[in-house]
Amino acid sequence: MPHGARKWSNIGPDEVVFGLSDLAEAVARLNSIVTHNREGNVVFLEDFEHGLSRWMVGAYGTGSEVLISAQACRSGGFSCKLVGGLDGARQAEIFRKCPYPALSRYGFEISFLLEAHTEQLSWKLVHHDGVREYQFHCRYNVGDRDLTIQIEDGNFVTVDTDLNLPFQYASFHTAKVIGDFNTHKYVRLVVNNVEYDLSEYSAYPWPNPDGPHARITVFLKSEAGHNGFSYIDDLVLTYNEPS
Repeated sequence: MPHGARKWSNIGPDEVVFGLSDLAEAVARLNSIVTHNREGNVVFLEDFEHGLSRWMVGAYGTGSEVLISAQACRSGGFSCKLVGGLDGARQAEIFRKCPYPALSRYGFEISFLLEAHTEQLSWKLVHHDGVREYQFHCRYNVGDRDLTIQIEDGNFVTVDTDLNLPFQYASFHTAKVIGDFNTHKYVRLVVNNVEYDLSEYSAYPWPNPDGPHARITVFLKSEAGHNGFSYIDDLVLTYNEPS
């Protein structure tokens, strides 16, 4: 909120209280979960204060599960705990389909707290156009500390070879991927205070006749022989992202 508005300003008096020219700041101060990156217009918000009813879940391998937890959270009192199996696919995931209001640049933001024996944490923003799905897929490999994205040919390319995201008793980290639903090109990826220009890459296409919609997915892969787990919170889907 700016200090010292002109006396002729239409945003409020200049004594005792400060003028308000940024409604996003007002909403943030009212405990919105959209505080790390405020670009784009919100389509969907999730803080897990009301359970998992808005999500499809998957758990693969012995001991895997997806549950609401009060052990850690970025906001409110709860988060989603992903526990990977100790064998088999060793994964746990949540995903949701959302109708989109218009074709534009979309963003998917997640916050996460990495915990014991997590091998990988991945998040996907997917555009279904009725013929194919285009996957903007980001993956953080915890042990190697490398950040990768999946590109048009199906391979993963490394965008950061040494991304240090402290885990266990650390704070939540926030990441946001932006992709263009018109061109199916990546736009950028933001992880905490670092922004990566991904505009040279295209999303990974896959045949899928499902009707037009957006899909957001988060999944965890555990280290072999362990029920690795981590917490995710404050998921945000946006559109009208700037270029």
